[in-house]
Amino acid sequence: MICLRNHFMFSKCLWKMYCSNDPLKERYKTIEPSDILDSLTDAIDALPKKKDGRASEPILEPHFKLVSITHKLVRRGDLDVSGT
Repeated sequence: MICLRNHFMFSKCLWKMYCSNDPLKERYKTIEPSDILDSLTDAIDALPKKKDGRASEPILEPHFKLVSITHKLVRRGDLDVSGT
């Protein structure tokens, strides 16, 4: 779970930095939409796997955040829907 939180928190920080209007952010490496989406997919990959077929509640927060941020990037025009 610790690894999941690191990837997930990192992606949330990247998103906040991406949306920031701070004039100093131009001094640093530009954050690309793919950086944010890759971090979220890493968080999803780090989710614990089902064991023994026991019914446990799935962790959906990284999935929801991936869909939410992808939608926001498309609406802002920063991500092309055609995938090219």
